[in-house]
Amino acid sequence: DIYALGGLVHWALTRRAPPNAQGRAVQDSYQPLARRLEGQYTSRFLRAVDQALALRPQQRPQTVEASAWLSAWPHARLVQAAQVVSVLR
Repeated sequence: DIYALGGLVHWALTRRAPPNAQGRAVQDSYQPLARRLEGQYTSRFLRAVDQALALRPQQRPQTVEASAWLSAWPHARLVQAAQVVSVLR
């Protein structure tokens, strides 16, 4: 699920989980990473994370390949996120 992947990336970048989709449906408090972390990562990468966390499922990439993840992700963070996933298993 793309939202969950976006949530994992959000956590890796901020050390905080994004607001859950159900809560956002009532009151959307999500602050785009493209604004919050501007200058810390490429804008393309941050927009890809924000798109994965779009409130409406039809606004999210429908596959990982359709998103900008693979080419936009900074390598060091990819390794870090993979380590987090392996610990959670």
